[in-house]
Amino acid sequence: MRKLIYAVAIAGALPLFAACQKSVSQAEHDLNAAHRHAVQRIEDQKHNVNEAARSRDEKVIKEERKLEDVTRAEQDKINKEKRDLEDAARREAEKNANP
Repeated sequence: MRKLIYAVAIAGALPLFAACQKSVSQAEHDLNAAHRHAVQRIEDQKHNVNEAARSRDEKVIKEERKLEDVTRAEQDKINKEKRDLEDAARREAEKNANP
């Protein structure tokens, strides 16, 4: 009789054990999935940070080139005005020398 009671108790406990095993397997699966998602989010964040840094660097380079272009254009204007003044002074000197 005892054997029968033990056998019934064990038989009754097997579905509980199987259910626990299934629950543990599902929890492991969920944990692994959460880990994969976390890793993917971290990689995405790193990618976004790198893209932002690259974009910022490109913007700075573009602004530096723009500043160099403006500086060059202004220097060219100054040089042209200097030449114009020198030409005007030369013409005035020639005009005064030949009355």
